[in-house]
Amino acid sequence: MPERKKLLLWLIAMILIFLLLLVIIWLVYNYRIHQLDRQLEHPLSFSYYPNTIIQAKPNNLKTICI
Repeated sequence: MPERKKLLLWLIAMILIFLLLLVIIWLVYNYRIHQLDRQLEHPLSFSYYPNTIIQAKPNNLKTICI
């Protein structure tokens, strides 16, 4: 009987740890998406070179200075 109770407590602890891990991953994912949204709203303010525009080409990346 005590082993069954110990097993049940261990199982509950594992489920709680798993849920905590899921919540942490979800929070990090939402924070990253929020950062990307802010970067899309103001793309040049987060750039290392504020006066350049990056143009995507099919096979290379070209930067143009304004």
